[in-house]
Amino acid sequence: MKGFVYSLEGSSQTHRMQLPKDGKTPLVLIQKFLVLQVNVPSGKDFSTELVVTDQGHLKRRLYLSTVHKEFSATPLHARIPLTCLRRNTWCNLCIDLSSFTTELFRGAAFLSLDGIIISACCKVRRIFTMRTEPADPVDRG
Repeated sequence: MKGFVYSLEGSSQTHRMQLPKDGKTPLVLIQKFLVLQVNVPSGKDFSTELVVTDQGHLKRRLYLSTVHKEFSATPLHARIPLTCLRRNTWCNLCIDLSSFTTELFRGAAFLSLDGIIISACCKVRRIFTMRTEPADPVDRG
């Protein structure tokens, strides 16, 4: 099997991956679950900024980061701490865009994901969306 891995090395303030590359054309991804397959080294910060559009056609930003210690939100931005991110292993970071949009922005309904920015020292294997929540492979019994 052949695969590709994008390696972001250096400071999280200067190295980033942006989709779409120009930042002007929206992605318009309508499936409500975003999955990032990432490997973040110990002691390194990880941040992702997601630009979502709600059904009122307002663009809102979700900032998920290991740097943030407390949750904060305004009508157009939300900062969400990533406290449970596993380090030194490949993990699937699954984000329910519909639930985040509805809960953080007072009932706004998710329409599309229009931009993704990853600022980190990490490795990225895949980024994809899903219509339904992925199954949890961890046996919690």
